[in-house]
Amino acid sequence: MKPLFLKNHSVLLKKCAIIKDIALELEEAEILVLLGPNGSGKSTLLHSLMGTLDSRELSLESDQSFLMGEKLSHFNLQKRSSLLTAVFQRPEIYSQLSVRKYFEFSQPGQKLNQPLFEEIVSLLKIKNFIHRDLGTLSGGEFKKVAIGAALSQETKVVLLDEPFQALDPESKEVVGQTIHHFQKERKVSFVIAAHDFYWAKKLANKFLFLKRGESVAYGISEDVFTKETLQLTFGINFKEFQSEEGESFLYPGGL
Repeated sequence: MKPLFLKNHSVLLKKCAIIKDIALELEEAEILVLLGPNGSGKSTLLHSLMGTLDSRELSLESDQSFLMGEKLSHFNLQKRSSLLTAVFQRPEIYSQLSVRKYFEFSQPGQKLNQPLFEEIVSLLKIKNFIHRDLGTLSGGEFKKVAIGAALSQETKVVLLDEPFQALDPESKEVVGQTIHHFQKERKVSFVIAAHDFYWAKKLANKFLFLKRGESVAYGISEDVFTKETLQLTFGINFKEFQSEEGESFLYPGGL
């Protein structure tokens, strides 16, 4: 059973589509990365999956969208939370909670899995501040804690909105390796909205390129992560560079 299947998936703002007819499939233990310019609809798409759209302004059309084989429209937020978890760009910060208490608070009606908690603390290298209050953490430190708390919920699908934002190079490596570990060892599937091309390319099995709420390209990494697709999506030129190890990288041509 595919964890996620979308067809003709749209989000409307006062009857005007801001996400239009998105189609994708997410397999078990697969990483799908969303790439696109600011305002292209990446975060809105993630919110539509999680059920956290602002219902006063936005509405979802998803009669052919399925989560774990059941129509997405049949899920309320509580039911979705048992199958999906998400970390958005501006998560709620309960500043008086310690890091450990935040992990405990994040569990959907169940006790914190202590061995898993210890595994996550080790992977994300957050042991030194698990007893500190959230309000004392830097943005990057809290980002790692929020990702860890999401992974501790043991859902089969995790949505991450800009997980590498505000992280230093070492922390990006730690987060990237943690995502890869959960994909390979625990068969977790991820949908990741990103602007970091290096980590996007390193992690993705599939890409969905978005522009103005519409799909520009969708498919496996080797087929669609190309200079032509990037230029079409972002509207600027890209150049290809080779590292000494033979790895190929694409960068904006003006750099």
